[in-house]
Amino acid sequence: MPLLLHAPLLAQQAPAEPNRTAPRFEDVATQFAALNVVDGVLTGAGAGYRARFDRDGVQFVPALGEQAPTEQPVQLRGVAYGRGTADLPLAQVAPSHRGQQVTFAHGKVDTTYVVKNDGIKQAFVFHERPAGRGDLVVAVQVASQLAATQQGDDAVVLQNELGGVRIAGVLGIDANGDTVRGTLQWQGSSLLLRLPEAFVERAALPLVLDPFLAPVFTVSSTGRNLDPQVAYDAGTNRYLVAWWRRLSANTADVYGQFVFDVTTTPSELSGSSVVIRSGQNSLRARVANCSVRNCFVVGWQETVATPPLPNHTDVFVRALNATLQAPAVAITSTPSNESGLELSGDATESNGSVFAAYLFGTVATTITLNVATNLAVTASGQAPISGGNGASQVRLPKSGGSDNRRLVGVQSSSTGAVTLRTYAGSSAIGSALTMPATFGVSDFAIDGDGDNWAVAWMQFESNTSVTNDVRVATYEWNVTANALQQLATGGVATTVNFEEGRPSVALIDRNVVVAWVAPATTSEVRMRTFTLGSCTECEPVRIVASAAGGLSSAIASQASGNETSANRRDALLVWNVDNGTTSSIGARRWQPEDGIVTSIPGGCGNLTGVVTEECAAIGSTGHRAMLRNVAASATGWLLLSTARNDAYGCGSCVLVPDLWNAFVFGPLTPNAQGHLTVTTPIPASLLLVGRSYFQQWLVADTATPGCSTFLFDLSNAQQVTIQ
Repeated sequence: MPLLLHAPLLAQQAPAEPNRTAPRFEDVATQFAALNVVDGVLTGAGAGYRARFDRDGVQFVPALGEQAPTEQPVQLRGVAYGRGTADLPLAQVAPSHRGQQVTFAHGKVDTTYVVKNDGIKQAFVFHERPAGRGDLVVAVQVASQLAATQQGDDAVVLQNELGGVRIAGVLGIDANGDTVRGTLQWQGSSLLLRLPEAFVERAALPLVLDPFLAPVFTVSSTGRNLDPQVAYDAGTNRYLVAWWRRLSANTADVYGQFVFDVTTTPSELSGSSVVIRSGQNSLRARVANCSVRNCFVVGWQETVATPPLPNHTDVFVRALNATLQAPAVAITSTPSNESGLELSGDATESNGSVFAAYLFGTVATTITLNVATNLAVTASGQAPISGGNGASQVRLPKSGGSDNRRLVGVQSSSTGAVTLRTYAGSSAIGSALTMPATFGVSDFAIDGDGDNWAVAWMQFESNTSVTNDVRVATYEWNVTANALQQLATGGVATTVNFEEGRPSVALIDRNVVVAWVAPATTSEVRMRTFTLGSCTECEPVRIVASAAGGLSSAIASQASGNETSANRRDALLVWNVDNGTTSSIGARRWQPEDGIVTSIPGGCGNLTGVVTEECAAIGSTGHRAMLRNVAASATGWLLLSTARNDAYGCGSCVLVPDLWNAFVFGPLTPNAQGHLTVTTPIPASLLLVGRSYFQQWLVADTATPGCSTFLFDLSNAQQVTIQ
């Protein structure tokens, strides 16, 4: 009996929240401002620059982008101060840092730098009033190949045709909060900062002289922030968003933004920022969670010049958390090009490793990254993937799940076919399958939980090589047959003569979330939820973001980072807006509205099946209850009721649904995948949102029944709330 006949009963329940029309997304502003030690160098970065701090002061590098042949650094160091003239030297000292502030402690004077999103706030802090008469003068030595231009009496710009650095806004502030405007003068290769004598004489100490350094861009050439990726760690309750930024034609950095798992105000969302790799040519960042170490592993490919070897690309990784960063290590160091790195964590507390796959030349290769307690990474078990010669790309899920089992996808550069193989740990198991695509696959994405997987891909529309569609297929590991098997396929975005592509995918419990890019008046990132078992729509298309530039996206669920609470269904979607010269990164939270399921104890006997539920959402034609991985000879029934009764009296069994008001489905036998299933469509009525019902499986057992009176085993029950 289909569930649509239950609608009158469900509608009799009291009105419930949440409201179906409530906003689904929370906007997230990325305010990147990082300061940390990277490879032994204290490094800061903001939206359009990188800075390094050492005994020689600060090296400020504007991100001029790939139009700049090389970086154009501006080196600054306060060298002297005094009254009337700068004749008292500032000792050259090593910096210290705390939070976002760098301090050079010279004695009576401190030089400080506060790293901010839009630039660096420099300050000279005077703990004693300098002796003598006249204006307070500070001399700052400047070294740069950029041309200097004075702008009025309080700003200097060092720039070329692409942009540079602006130093401006000299301000004096005393301990009482009194302020005065100062001046800034370019003289030779130095800046002279001045505060008027009258203010200096009456100022309450400490006295602060406070200019600001910021990047400027004369054309649209800012360093592009590219290819954001995301992973989640349940131990620290954080996501890490990682991406790379182009600073010049031959340099690129890797950056990261920690994002808290929950938030009550937008300011709580961002967490801390981090520089992951700096000063090299580091591209294509990837990130995975290492659950047992409560950390992340970030990887990238990097151009390496090691004479006498020719220039080539190596793949590097490093482990980090919000307070510790281990050394970067090359997975392999050979003259061959290594590229296309993908990383996959383990949602388990027993395995301190991350699984990696990459292209060794054109050979798809796997390797295990072992993470020590101090987060040091070592690589082991490098091995080619069977049939992986001549590969163009490789893909992995976010996690191997609690079983440390994952699906690995390899695309052939010659045929375009995508082969799917299952790995348990570092070993391939079972037979390979070919992804069911027929027209020119150009990109694909995988996610899974160790038992089930979803693959989304873009392919040419039928009879055209101009526009693409997005499709999805689902798979599971059949524990009885010990083999990978396909469950279903479906269309995600199949509008005729309309370009749709760049998919990303997340498996959240028994439902598949697919994000993709579709050009409309402006390009849009869209999302849609499908059932795992049948690839039918669970939630309609949602437009997440739109922009005039090109878009790409990535998504990670908290479940992939070993979250076991109800929050495991939360996910973070990140996307990149890139018009070819400038780019930005955005993020939004996502939780599917596909039903809320609460497990209720009461099971008994030797029942080994796993109780699951798919897409309890209004309008869902693919909603179904499942008892997975039962014995091939099993016979079962599903009891469903809008009321709960908790009937005892048969051993340890508890029959939760009210039997006198229940619908009974059965007798049922396992399908080809070894599951008992009941599909029950849900009407598209807002009256059903928030309504609940109870369901429980009974399986015949004549040998050792949990309930000997009726020769049944019982599963745990579920309370299902429709969304």
